[in-house]
Amino acid sequence: MGAFLPMRIAILSLCLSGLMLAGCSSRDTNGMADLRGLLQGDAPSERFVALFDEQAPAVELLFLRTQSVSRLLLSHENAGVLTWMSIEGATLRTRNGFIVGTNGFFEGLQAARIDAVAQLVLAERTGQAERLHTYLDGNNDISIHSYRCDIRPTANEMVAIKGQTTPTRRIEERCVNQTDDFTNIYWVSNGAILQATQWIGPIAGALRTRQVDIYEGE
Repeated sequence: MGAFLPMRIAILSLCLSGLMLAGCSSRDTNGMADLRGLLQGDAPSERFVALFDEQAPAVELLFLRTQSVSRLLLSHENAGVLTWMSIEGATLRTRNGFIVGTNGFFEGLQAARIDAVAQLVLAERTGQAERLHTYLDGNNDISIHSYRCDIRPTANEMVAIKGQTTPTRRIEERCVNQTDDFTNIYWVSNGAILQATQWIGPIAGALRTRQVDIYEGE
């Protein structure tokens, strides 16, 4: 790829950080003028560039605490788990819309066990469930945190995804243990999560995820 790759990466960085969004996408433009890269790492990923050229599916990632936004592309799927990659090579893993792991973020969420939670949320039912988070700290020590969660539908809301407005059911998951408490929110339609706000840890806080189209208008 020679000298073309650095130029391509520079253009992609601007597109995905929002600085050149008008020239990169004609959809999902609301509030995108202030987009900027936020995931750790300075070295761009050639894998990401290849995914962009293939027009891989994309998700928008918003850190609620800082209001920072990034775009991730679908790298691969394994046993129902989707791995999404940032331009720096950081990854987010999801299953049926639920975040089940991260790598390269502010804290290492190695795994989230959410089977019981997912059953209630996707069925739009009220109930209680346990979720387990496994973290890896800077010393490569593993810690497991258990949370008791109350799940309940709260309202019918319209959500805009890829330029289309869709009716959804808003489901709240309120979780607590001895040190932390948080509320996850899911916008569900026909058994699928279209948008979600999910807490990944005390440092990074909550992330909002939704599918976007970053290729329209190229």
